[in-house]
Amino acid sequence: MRKKTYFVAISAENRPFPLFFCTTTLLARVAKRWILARMRLWVLFFFPFSHRTTMLSYLQRYLLPPIFAIAIVLFCSSTPLFGQKWANDLFYNRTHNFGTVAKNAPTEYRFELTNIYNEDVHIASVSSTCSCTTPLIEKKLLKTYEKGAIIARVNTERFSGSKGAKLIVTIDKPFYARVELQTSVYIRSDIAFSPGKCEFGAVPEGIKTTKRIGMSYYGSDSSWQITRIVPTSKQISATAIRRGWHNGRTRYDIDVRVAANAPPGRFSEYLNIYVSGSSKPLPLRVMGEVNSGATVSPTAIILGEVKSGEKISKTVVVKADTPFTIELIRCDLSNFTASTNTSAAKKVHLVTFEYLATSGEIGEQGSIVSIRTSLGEKEPEFTIHGSIK
Repeated sequence: MRKKTYFVAISAENRPFPLFFCTTTLLARVAKRWILARMRLWVLFFFPFSHRTTMLSYLQRYLLPPIFAIAIVLFCSSTPLFGQKWANDLFYNRTHNFGTVAKNAPTEYRFELTNIYNEDVHIASVSSTCSCTTPLIEKKLLKTYEKGAIIARVNTERFSGSKGAKLIVTIDKPFYARVELQTSVYIRSDIAFSPGKCEFGAVPEGIKTTKRIGMSYYGSDSSWQITRIVPTSKQISATAIRRGWHNGRTRYDIDVRVAANAPPGRFSEYLNIYVSGSSKPLPLRVMGEVNSGATVSPTAIILGEVKSGEKISKTVVVKADTPFTIELIRCDLSNFTASTNTSAAKKVHLVTFEYLATSGEIGEQGSIVSIRTSLGEKEPEFTIHGSIK
């Protein structure tokens, strides 16, 4: 990862200072000499020889400092980006257009930033010029190469129409700077989701899960309809079911599905819903977490050499991210029995099995043991293998 070079170490403690401070000092010296030269010419032109030395000394002592200070202030205020480019470079982008969203639909965007400097970056505060957007700081202190975000959350439940907000981020370390982030959105007051987003919560791995969301259109157009739904991921899909139009309201039910082959972990996707009369989609957020099915450890048990008539007992651990129960244990070997430590729903179960070797099973023996749980169709398995003498 590249490091920015706006900071250079010039102090005795090897502390970094902005490069533009050094440049400003050099320009200040040049400006001071230029102003002083013009003063000398002015004194030589307007004053007699006997008063030139006294007048020049007076101007240097009382007139030059305020003129010089005013010039520096005007210079710094006229070039704000020169001193804040390092702060702007922290952000990947500083503008975002939410597009068109429905009433009550949770709408937010993360303005991501990375500290690409040697010094710690501290975000003191963030404010918004419009109450339609609430800004939040994800992480105030960023070490070198640490990531953070400024979250812009649109209050769609209280506002409608075209809205824009400017988020002002104030940084006080390593140096003072302000960064402006711009957002824009159009909130449709005639369309609403109920609830505003599709939250699945915990979804078992390997099972297709469905959740229903209501959508309403408030208007006199009885032919209004959902034309198509485009998901942002193949792991989710949706079907729109029209419920009819009555008293200026068109109702739809949207059945949102999470695919059975969805990978374990959290997911946050969108359904882009296209409606008649508009070319811009309405986003519906779909969130949840696919919990991995139960796993067994160890996955292979070696019995070794077993004498006929000998009984072998082993224990395996079955666990999952969510509480579950063990419903059935299957094995092809005869004289195989298994039991669990509890019948209650738990995240961890101990399964103890016993195998009695008989004279009728002399030689190599092995089987796959399957464990059916309440989490779904995916069954954890382990193998056992041994030799009976």
